[in-house]
Amino acid sequence: MGISYFIVFINLVLKLLLQLLVAFEKHWTKSDKERAYAVAAFVSQLLNSVLVLLLVNAKVGHSGVLG
Repeated sequence: MGISYFIVFINLVLKLLLQLLVAFEKHWTKSDKERAYAVAAFVSQLLNSVLVLLLVNAKVGHSGVLG
């Protein structure tokens, strides 16, 4: 259950960071800015969720992927 909170926390931090980064991209229209944010937020949150779950479930040791 703790990993769920970690993923949510990281996703919130990513959301704030992406809002700041998109503001500096100098989009011509508001819809372009919103589209850029939506795509970046989707990709980053998806990657965060997948990578964290893969790392948590990876077998560490002699027969595992990381060991």
